Amino acid sequence: MARVTISILCVVILACSGDSNPIANPGSIPVERTVHTIHPVLGVRIAAEVDDGSYDRRDYDYPSSIEADIVNLQGGLFSPYSLSCFDSASETDIEHIVATAEAHASGMYAKTEEDRSAYAKDLDNLTLAAPSVNRNQKSDKDPAEWMPENNRCWYVGKWVEIKKKYNLTMDQAEADSVAAVYQDCDTFDLIVPVCAAGLAESEYYDFRWSRWGDSKEDVHSTEPDTLTYSQVDSTRESGSVTGVLQFSDELSDTVTVSYSFTDDALSSGSYAFKADVPSSRLDTIKTVLDERYGASEESEGHTVWRRNERTWVRLYAATEEDPMRIVYEKRSTGSNSGYDNLPLRVIVPGK
Repeated sequence: MARVTISILCVVILACSGDSNPIANPGSIPVERTVHTIHPVLGVRIAAEVDDGSYDRRDYDYPSSIEADIVNLQGGLFSPYSLSCFDSASETDIEHIVATAEAHASGMYAKTEEDRSAYAKDLDNLTLAAPSVNRNQKSDKDPAEWMPENNRCWYVGKWVEIKKKYNLTMDQAEADSVAAVYQDCDTFDLIVPVCAAGLAESEYYDFRWSRWGDSKEDVHSTEPDTLTYSQVDSTRESGSVTGVLQFSDELSDTVTVSYSFTDDALSSGSYAFKADVPSSRLDTIKTVLDERYGASEESEGHTVWRRNERTWVRLYAATEEDPMRIVYEKRSTGSNSGYDNLPLRVIVPGK
């Protein structure tokens, strides 16, 4: 990524004064100018990148909670670059498709702090990658220097989309490498690995992105803005107040996610399936849960997985009153042994 600034010298010629002696030439004044052409295939501006020394990674900060949004948007805990599935969020890096250093040198250097902050959090430009790929292979390289093994059409499509969205330039080698793939693509859709059709797991969470005992405010802050939100409060006979947060999954239109609280402490969570999910899907879902949580037991009206001493998982068939649902509930044993591998997200297989 050659980063240069082209300067031209403008000679300023001053008019003569009223007498016969001309005014001396005051010299040359340097003026900065970058010459742009438009790439015939990609429609982006071509120009050398600018390394003006102003890049600061702190200008492009983002909250760690944005990983939940990425997982929801792409449909699972995996990397598009390698099609590798991850068992834990700790195995991934949050990855800018067009790296922040690359974007800065391509035009973000001239934009405002607000623009840079928005760029850092733009989900259109965020995905997941293994740390070894993100840090040791891709880093801030452009497509002339690095391309993923998989999803190359998706990758170059995203590259062009982001460069145009923020009015950023490409250098000639970068544009040629992108165009060589781009013009042969029939589709720019993301290829999703099979592992995304099931339950992704994380060692950090008891239900989705929250731990048992989290407050309603904490839980609400972790859910992505793409989910619609409602709240219902009720009182149990014991007198303790149970709050329910409900989120409708607009991405897949498959489940409604609900969190239940006892005295403002998260105590259970559930996925209630929509009416258009057939009851025949129950056996498929049960197979997925068997793979994740081991042997199950049949109880009255439902199947239960004693995942560990801290969390039990229950699968209920649909009835006239209630939809098919998966419920995760906190156990009151007080033991922390072996409860780490717990569900992050559910995606209905075979939909």
